[in-house]
Amino acid sequence: MSKRKGLSLEDKRSRMMEIFLTSMEPFTLKELEKVAPKKKGIISQSVKDVVQSLVDDDMVLTDKCGTQTLYWSLPSAAAQQKRRRLSTLDEQIEKTKEGISSAEQSAKELKSGREESSEREEVLKRLGKLETESAELRSKLLIYSSCDPETIRSLKIDSEAFRAGANRWTDNIFSIRSYVSEKFSIPPTDFDKNFGIAEDFDYIEQRV
Repeated sequence: MSKRKGLSLEDKRSRMMEIFLTSMEPFTLKELEKVAPKKKGIISQSVKDVVQSLVDDDMVLTDKCGTQTLYWSLPSAAAQQKRRRLSTLDEQIEKTKEGISSAEQSAKELKSGREESSEREEVLKRLGKLETESAELRSKLLIYSSCDPETIRSLKIDSEAFRAGANRWTDNIFSIRSYVSEKFSIPPTDFDKNFGIAEDFDYIEQRV
């Protein structure tokens, strides 16, 4: 009976990040060495190296709290790291494209009928791999966009603008209702009924 294949470093890193992002709580190294084997199948002996590799890549944050060292990660931090990785990939793709363009230009200058070089084939393979990784990172980045501080700040600004606009129209309607009621002796309830205004129609309060 064959032995079960162990996890690769990337598998361990991915599973460790799931522990951090699912719990959204800080852990000590000893706590991770207990949790990781049970929940993610990561052997306790490798937990320290896996966590340190995530710290080195800025995917996990760490700080001293008294005599203990705590480790944690947030979706916004993970998203920021993926943006940096995506930026690096974009730069590599551009450089690779320049290499392909140079190789194609050289090929044009060669004699007719000459076979494509193995160097160009390797460059094309590298480009394909980089573009695939870039697409995967862009897809994963969407997962964290809802937790992005900039996105949340923008939504709050838009929400406040819409609320203010709605309240201006509400104020205009109340002013018209008051004018019509006084001018033509029409009860406000009759005005609301004729114009389809709901009984609970009122200003929109700002939520805390």
